[in-house]
Amino acid sequence: MRNKEPNKIVLLNGPPGTGKTEALKNMTRHFGFQEIDPKRFLRAVLFSVFEPSLEERSAMMGNKETPMNCLNGMTFREGQIWASEKVIKPALGSDAIGHYGVKEIKRRTEGRAGGINDPLSKKFVIDSVGFTDEAECYCRSFGYSNVLVLFIKRKGHDFSNDSRNWIDPLCMSGELRTAVIDNRFDKFLFREQIKQALEGFVDI
Repeated sequence: MRNKEPNKIVLLNGPPGTGKTEALKNMTRHFGFQEIDPKRFLRAVLFSVFEPSLEERSAMMGNKETPMNCLNGMTFREGQIWASEKVIKPALGSDAIGHYGVKEIKRRTEGRAGGINDPLSKKFVIDSVGFTDEAECYCRSFGYSNVLVLFIKRKGHDFSNDSRNWIDPLCMSGELRTAVIDNRFDKFLFREQIKQALEGFVDI
């Protein structure tokens, strides 16, 4: 019998270096979430354009801030921004990356020809959602009450030199559920803040 519980979606929003990857690992390891990685879309476009070798791909993914000759001097992070802003969005629209994430969630939960059933967990976490249009895609597809945005902050980190920004709840067409995580370099406190933010939104 298929699980009738709604999908629950958590969007991680914050500048580089604030701990979004750490938050994602906490949620998948300790709170039963599945990761959705829309950056696979960015990487696929980036690699198809610049055609880096396997060694170059490994090097850039190991250090996102090192300029790469194979990317015409861009860092891996800058290359992903370039793929998003210069290729994907002009061709497919400002919410294209959000649509990619929505499609991946539906692929996992709604099944395909051949009878693939729902996963045991219908809780999903999406890393590095940095645009209001992108967040709106998830809300329209799964309902505002089933989407939670975690604003992750850390002193000294902002969106300088990044195309992403804070998601603006006032620009959404419905009431957005949000929580703020203040990363103070304390792993236990960080996990507890995440747990408190999730309480009442999902069973943990």
